[in-house]
Amino acid sequence: MRARILVAEDNHVNATVFRRALALLDCEVTITRDGAQALEELERQRFDILITDWMMPQMDGIELIQRVRATARPWPFMLMVTAIDSAEARERALDAGADDYMAKPIDVVAFQRMVSDAIARISDTAPIKLPPLRLLPSQAKPDVVAVVIACSTGGPQSLPKALAGIPANVPATFMVVQHAPEWALEAFSTRLNSSLDLTVMQADENTTPLPGTLYLARGDRHLSISKNGRHLKLDDAPKENYVRPAADVLFRSAAAAYGEFCVAVILTGLGRDGTLGAAHVAAAGGRVIAEDPVTANMPFMPQSVLEVGVAKETVPLAGMSEAIMKHVIELDRALRMRKAS
Repeated sequence: MRARILVAEDNHVNATVFRRALALLDCEVTITRDGAQALEELERQRFDILITDWMMPQMDGIELIQRVRATARPWPFMLMVTAIDSAEARERALDAGADDYMAKPIDVVAFQRMVSDAIARISDTAPIKLPPLRLLPSQAKPDVVAVVIACSTGGPQSLPKALAGIPANVPATFMVVQHAPEWALEAFSTRLNSSLDLTVMQADENTTPLPGTLYLARGDRHLSISKNGRHLKLDDAPKENYVRPAADVLFRSAAAAYGEFCVAVILTGLGRDGTLGAAHVAAAGGRVIAEDPVTANMPFMPQSVLEVGVAKETVPLAGMSEAIMKHVIELDRALRMRKAS
């Protein structure tokens, strides 16, 4: 796949650096001078990646990203590259909808690596072929129901909506893989904790997952759960599906630890992370919910799960919290009955 990339950059020198760096990745590149011109280009044709400066005439990068998020489907992967480098600026870009952020002066090697990883995920469209699923009853004896969630591009906007109706006393523990850099996940964890009834924290090694608590995977570390379901684990093993953390890692471990008492949820995102892991959850007797691709900001991840046929149901984003609670209540009742017998 030859990626189509749109650059919004008013500085000629920086625009030239972008063009040369992207030429080495064999990308088709269009350069615009500000956000207004970039928005016009996006209205005329589809791009895979948008790279934008922040401070530009007529329309700055923040407004451009917000406008694209409000109007484009599917969204391009959005990277902000700017001379403004502070925690507050990064958080503002995340709130606007940026997928990643890089400070100037441009580190060409790091920039190319960032773009290459995004292209790899965008290009990962070949259907996954699973062997016929055979139910493999788990020997897991968990203390609580687990809900594991995968989200990527569009996740910071979608995840709060998906969990908005979950009460603090929910009889389940939640673990989330959101593809994002470390700085973004730190800010995202704080935002989630203030917007949800659940207690939200970043996952730490050997933490015991508790009901009513959401554990967010840390940047550049895979998150998994021990086989007995009592300890979270973090590691820096190689990327899977071009990302770390990867939902497949979490889902595989949750299938082994929780068996039929696991609910896997796949929300918006680029690529196919979560598909094979969801198959493990289904094979262990757990339940898989895919966001309706029609409501997903980026439909590729939920569409992939639907293509392989492991999703128990497809749910629009607005109905996701209700669907999750329905499964949690059913599974909690079954878990209590098993413990009592």
